[in-house]
Amino acid sequence: MRISAVRRSTLARAALPLLLILLGGCAHEASSTPRSSAPTRLGQSPPHSTLEQGDARPPEWQVVQTWSRTDPDASFGLADSKYVAAFTSTTSGGRVALTSREGHGILDLAAPAHGYVQDVWLGTYAVMEFIDVQARVVTLRAYGLSGETAWPVDLSSVNRSSPGPSVAYSEDRIAWTKGSPDDGMCVMLTDLESGVDREVDCAPKKTILDDIALDDQRVMFTRLTRPGSPTHRCKRVSVVDLDGRHDRPVERAIARQSDCLAWDAVPIGGGVAWDTADPNALDVARGEGYYVRNGVVTELGNVDTDSLVACGEMLFWTNPVREATTPFGWQPGSQQSNKVLELRHSRDESATALHCASNRYLSTRAEELSGTDEHLRLLVLDTMELKNGSG
Repeated sequence: MRISAVRRSTLARAALPLLLILLGGCAHEASSTPRSSAPTRLGQSPPHSTLEQGDARPPEWQVVQTWSRTDPDASFGLADSKYVAAFTSTTSGGRVALTSREGHGILDLAAPAHGYVQDVWLGTYAVMEFIDVQARVVTLRAYGLSGETAWPVDLSSVNRSSPGPSVAYSEDRIAWTKGSPDDGMCVMLTDLESGVDREVDCAPKKTILDDIALDDQRVMFTRLTRPGSPTHRCKRVSVVDLDGRHDRPVERAIARQSDCLAWDAVPIGGGVAWDTADPNALDVARGEGYYVRNGVVTELGNVDTDSLVACGEMLFWTNPVREATTPFGWQPGSQQSNKVLELRHSRDESATALHCASNRYLSTRAEELSGTDEHLRLLVLDTMELKNGSG
């Protein structure tokens, strides 16, 4: 299974309100008295196993870039063995800079004046997502890469279709949403080499399709029903192959474990990992993680929602350890997860915004905000180094 940076950005925790605004849905305030955040189970639960936390020594990460906290160019980003994509992302604008690992400039692109850079993916292609908040427009750009040369890929058919803010990239294709909850939304696939777009699945009106993830065999996404309700939103995961056929056994296993609370999902190791959060709650920053394969569910433990990333043959996520946001890694089939980055475990440190590039290189932005020598670092890890050492 090959997966290239399939996840959307973990920059914005307010993803659901943003989505409702961009798609023109009815965005009522979330309930201040949400229902229980414990997963609701339908029928008999599938067989379970629970991960233990191991004590393997975290690997060494490579420092790609360092910025002082006050540097206006301080960025999020990702890197592989050839390229670095760094992007600033604020509500007042932003830029994407693509360079070689040697520091030679290749692309420098500006976000809309009233928008920002939502996400960047890196592999055979470089794919960027820009959001113009004022115009409520999402624009995708893609570039083929060879050495220090980049050339634009024609995505005019995608951008004419007014894509939604949920996008995924894998190898030579992107998955994206089109339409609105009022008119009906669909999940689309675009082949970056041929430029051909095709429909994978659609939803009835008043349903939001979001949280797309993609590998070389499957597309998965969430269905949010009753999006305008402050107390009765329901979020479920759909898993389909590239021709739109649903994997009903996997969908039922996820629903039995966490019906209406499945926040997002990623494909990994022949199975599906997902996390949970109550879509009616004010705080959706943390939840529980799960993985299902061949009908067996593995409980991953506590995770930061929207942090699940498949990279190489492993799954990664973040979770606070004594107030420090810390990345963890797990190889499906192992009985243990392990910290993959050592922090001092205080509120002054964090490692967030996990990205995968070229299905191998995991990146994070490490922040040191203790009050002395405050700085941000873009770190990259070759996941092949963890393949046989994850427990």
